[in-house]
This record gives sequence, C-alpha cells and structure tokens, in this order.
Amino acid sequence: MRTSRNYFAAAVALLIEIVADDGTHGYGYSDLFTRAGEEPAPAGAIAVEIFDATLRDGNPLEIEPLVARLEARLGANIRLLAGFEMALQDLRGKLLGVPVYEMLGGAVRSRVTVMRMVGLKRPDEMAEEAVQLCRRGIKALKLKIGTGCDEDVERVRQVRAAVGEEVFLKVDANQAYTFEEALRVARQLEKFRVETFEQPLQADDWEGMIRLTRESPVPVEADQTVKSVEDAIRVIREGAAKVITTSPQKVGGIFRAKRVADLCEAAGMACIVSNVGGSRLNDAAACQVIACSAAARLPCEVGEFERLTADPAKGLEVIDGEIQTPTGPGLGVDVEF
Repeated sequence: MRTSRNYFAAAVALLIEIVADDGTHGYGYSDLFTRAGEEPAPAGAIAVEIFDATLRDGNPLEIEPLVARLEARLGANIRLLAGFEMALQDLRGKLLGVPVYEMLGGAVRSRVTVMRMVGLKRPDEMAEEAVQLCRRGIKALKLKIGTGCDEDVERVRQVRAAVGEEVFLKVDANQAYTFEEALRVARQLEKFRVETFEQPLQADDWEGMIRLTRESPVPVEADQTVKSVEDAIRVIREGAAKVITTSPQKVGGIFRAKRVADLCEAAGMACIVSNVGGSRLNDAAACQVIACSAAARLPCEVGEFERLTADPAKGLEVIDGEIQTPTGPGLGVDVEF
C-alpha cells in the first residue's frame, strides 16, 4: 500500500496474550509503526517487563487502573499500550461472558459498512482497483492522493467515472498539501461527490486546518491531527475539522477511541473508526467501538485484513461490503497459532 508519505509491504505487529488464573486467554494486537520508533523486538521485551511489573497481580475486571499504570510506564509507546488494553478488554469480556461493546454501553448497530483503501498509483490503475473492489460488494472507498493537484483530481475523476455515482468516496492526502493546494483540490473534488477530505495539511498546522475547514466545499477530516482524546477536544473546540478519524491503535486503546467517538457525538460531528492492514484481531477491536458509538455513522475503514496472509485470528469476514459485529465474548474472534 503506497501513500504520499509511506509504502507498506507488510504488517509489522506484536501479538499480546494475557492468561488469567483460571486459564482464560485475552489477546491484543499492537500495530507497530517503525517510523514512530515502535519496533517489534524492543516492544516485545518491553511487553514482558511491563507485564511482570504492572499486570501480573492485577484484576483483569478492573481495567482503568491497570491501563493508568501501563500508561505511566509505557510513555510514548501508544500502540503497545493499545495492544495491552485490547488484551485486557478481550480477557474481561470472556471472563464476564459478554462482547466488549456490551461493557461499553451496548450496541447501536449490528453491522459495519466497510470502507476499503485504494493505494497511490496511476489514475487508471486506481480506477481498475476500485472497480475490482466494488465488484466484490464494497460500497465505500478511500483514495490515497497527494502527488500533485492535477494528477490527484484526475485520479478521483477516473475512479468516480469507473464506479458510478452510488459508491461513497473519500480522499486522503496524508498531510501532502499546503493550504492553497488543498483548497484548490477541494474545489475541484466537489463535483465528483467526494464525501470527506482526510488530513490534507500537516498534522500540527492547526491554523491551516481551521481555515480550510471554513473554506473547503468538501468536509475536512482530521486523522494525524488527532493523536489523543485531548487533540479531539481541541479539534472540536477550534473547528479544525468536520469529521474526526480515530482508532484504538492510534489513541492507545478501545476506551480512548470510544471517548473520541463520544466527544464527536456530543459535538454533532461524524466519527470514522479506522484501521490499517493487519490482523482480524485489530479490526474486531475497531468493530466493537463502532458498534457502540452513535457518531460512527459513516462507512469505517475496516476490512483491510483481507490483504494479510497467515492471520492468527479467525471469525471476521467482509460479506457484501459489510462486517457483522462479533457477538462472542470479548473481541469475539478466535486466535489460532
């Protein structure tokens, strides 16, 4: 998968297993980003050390204090924190015999409309990939752009012409544009019924995001700008986006992703729960958040596990462009080694 800033050929992750005294297993998935300094080998060593120091004698039914202790020790290792919290959520749900969404307030939906990503390629290649996805029942697409205004508009034009008017389209520039470029592109994308414009500017360009949100005819979506619950509060308060993207991996766990979604609901904003290519375990966590979050009313970025080979998790599939929310205890998927 190519974006304007990166190329991903493989999913790099750490699978976390926590076993309760009665033998119940809880699983978590840390989607490690090398560019963020989270490497598998150091993360694995840290995980063992942290478990011994923080969780070994803890009560898995009392997740909040355990997560607070983890956060104090893990610091900037947000994705490792997310993996631990996911495993604790899975374990607690299994011990109680309920899915995670029941522990977070109950489901407001039973299915997730899948939004699949189309990586950065030539316009005609992206159009062909989009058509292939739609033939498999996908109803929403996220197009990677960010190499130049005219070429990016042509990518969207060709994809829209190829898939028709009914498919949900959004674009993601991955911070590639200046304000002037982003506004120029947004004004041209409007006629192709682009639903949202994800992270057109640098993550820390708050002034630009606020101004673009006011002037863009296509709703601006904040992704990299929102790395925490506190960032979500600032986006809402300052009007730096119309839509917020969150994920358990990005903000440090299921609890925090749900808090971001709840903030969006309170502010009357839509929230997209996202995921990159990785295990079904990761998508199951995202689906649990989506299931109990009223603000997650747009198609969400799950289903990329279809790109992965040798996934240890089973029990989650895309059928006719949707994923049925797992209803089994915990995250609702099985892990097989």
